[in-house]
Amino acid sequence: MNARMAELFDSNWNTYRRVLGLNYMFHHDLAPIATEALNEWVSSGSPVHILDLGCGDAWYFTEYQNVCKINQYTGYDLSEYALSKAKLNLEKMAELFQLKQGPMEQLIKEDKNEYSLIFSSFAIHHLQDDIKFILLQDCYDRLPSGGLFIVIDVFREDNEERSVYLDSYFGNISTHWDHVDANEKALIFDHILNYDFPASFADFENWCLRCGFEVKSTFKANAHHAIIVCVKP
Repeated sequence: MNARMAELFDSNWNTYRRVLGLNYMFHHDLAPIATEALNEWVSSGSPVHILDLGCGDAWYFTEYQNVCKINQYTGYDLSEYALSKAKLNLEKMAELFQLKQGPMEQLIKEDKNEYSLIFSSFAIHHLQDDIKFILLQDCYDRLPSGGLFIVIDVFREDNEERSVYLDSYFGNISTHWDHVDANEKALIFDHILNYDFPASFADFENWCLRCGFEVKSTFKANAHHAIIVCVKP
């Protein structure tokens, strides 16, 4: 499944970038919330060691590269193509970086490094719920006291079944994603149907608390797109 998902992502890269640029998934509403949290967390010019889960082309740190000085950056992603794009972007920004191809839930278990910030944007929803919780615990274990954990993702509403979520999300795409053609929408529907398993926001927040995180802030751009900012006490 992971290899097939990466293959679909690679072949539809331009569509993904257009969706991001057109803000159909509220990237540009949620990213400033991450920036605000980072500005409060790190003093100006302070170096940080970042782990980016499902990094893609490192889009957030590319577009908001002045938010903090990146001393070291590690990115995990399934897509070889996305990582090649990330490499080009990071060469302009980070003093030291490494990119690893593979499932983030496996790579983090092999990674013995400590990070000051763990970031993930629209990636964790691909995991089943039991694996999500284990990943959150692994993230907690990779952070020092005071370390920051930021997740931007899609979530189900409380008590919303996945089937209802899918109907709602597909309806939104059909109605509002005007600059995505019918063939592209069909591929997006196929991807979401087969690979998207968002948790409810309440469950995800509760898992963070159970792992030991303190939830500093949350923000919902709409019913299904949100950010959660946590710190390790």
